[in-house]
Amino acid sequence: MSKKKRDSQGRYRSKTIAFHVSPEEYKTIEELAKLHGVCKREYLVCCATRQVINVTGNPRVFKALRSTMEEILAQIKLIRNASDFSPDLVERLRYVTELYVRLTRDNT
Repeated sequence: MSKKKRDSQGRYRSKTIAFHVSPEEYKTIEELAKLHGVCKREYLVCCATRQVINVTGNPRVFKALRSTMEEILAQIKLIRNASDFSPDLVERLRYVTELYVRLTRDNT
């Protein structure tokens, strides 16, 4: 029998929670976890328990940020007029911009 592993706070993680999400929800969760620099499990646990996730700028976070910004830019280039902006795209752009500003301000 394998030895039980503890997490960083010394807790045993022995319970499983599983649920279904849509492909769009999955992509959003995956993107937000990458932008916060944590795994999906840690991101979901923090969200569910209302814990603050402190984002620290590191190469992995900046790579995820750049990738997300490139995706948003590609979507913006396809837009012909202002009425084509979806609320989801505007929210993603707002969130990524705020995160970028916060990270660059903290690193200077």
